[in-house]
Amino acid sequence: MKKIVFFDAKDYDIQSFDKANEGGEYEIKYYETRLSMDTVSLAKGADVVCVFVNDDVGADVIDALCDIGDAQAITMLILRELMEESML
Repeated sequence: MKKIVFFDAKDYDIQSFDKANEGGEYEIKYYETRLSMDTVSLAKGADVVCVFVNDDVGADVIDALCDIGDAQAITMLILRELMEESML
């Protein structure tokens, strides 16, 4: 099972992604805190890290994400975006 870690997760993120994962295909962990050098260790064991616009995805943070992998490495860093209903 793929493990996805969300940083800077809001209630609407949790509701929509939990609904999309109703079948339990993914193990999802949500953190309210933003991704930074101080919080990068929270991603340990994840396959995928999902960030929002205010998270730090500078080179030092990306390098740290690469370094925390043990037998299982993070394979993807994805950015989610807030869309207004009028944009759909």
